[in-house]
Amino acid sequence: MGVDSIEKVSERRKCLYLHGLGAVPNASIESAIGEDCDLIQPKIDYSSKELAAEMDGLMDQEWPDFIVGHSAGGVLAFYLAKKYDKPALLLCPSFGEDYVDYTDGKYEPKITAIIGAEDDEIPKEDQEKVLLNRANCSVKELPIGHDVPEATLKAEVEAFQRGLLEG
Repeated sequence: MGVDSIEKVSERRKCLYLHGLGAVPNASIESAIGEDCDLIQPKIDYSSKELAAEMDGLMDQEWPDFIVGHSAGGVLAFYLAKKYDKPALLLCPSFGEDYVDYTDGKYEPKITAIIGAEDDEIPKEDQEKVLLNRANCSVKELPIGHDVPEATLKAEVEAFQRGLLEG
């Protein structure tokens, strides 16, 4: 067993997973991510007028090591990452006019965004407009639609965590 694998086992990270609009916390997310880290998977009410304050409270209470967000949850992950200087993995983030208030922030943490080449819900251009040319932000296009297959989610979260360990 090498030093890297010892580090990975001894440093179990806390992950905040933010689901998209119309989704709920579910077992497939737990099986894809929860095996390798301590998973926080809140149910988000996107109609709440206090959404930003609720997310701030969650961050203060849980203080995750990194954030993963899908669709509207990807936009929230971006917002929280920039506000709290936390690395984030965005999965098919639903950037657009409705969420323009969530694109600015104090910090420029490590952000990796996965864009689905076959995503028929969120235009690639809307995602790229926010993500390209940002400090510490990398964009990766995969041959997926808007929904991220469990195996892809698991592989991308593992790769993201490896990147965090490597610095």
